[in-house]
Amino acid sequence: MGGLVLLIGRVVFSFFFIYSGFNHLTKLSMYAQYAGASGVPAPTVLTAISGLMLLAGGLSILLG
Repeated sequence: MGGLVLLIGRVVFSFFFIYSGFNHLTKLSMYAQYAGASGVPAPTVLTAISGLMLLAGGLSILLG
């Protein structure tokens, strides 16, 4: 029973990272515009990199 709860928790926790990374990549111009307004240099490139990092982190949590 405890293992099932941990598995469900891992899936839910990783979903937040994967969903956020997916949004970074599908709504790249919107996120890059916000990052640029905040003073981030090269906002489009860095937003894409952060989206890939979020996807990689979510997948690594999901897959253990």
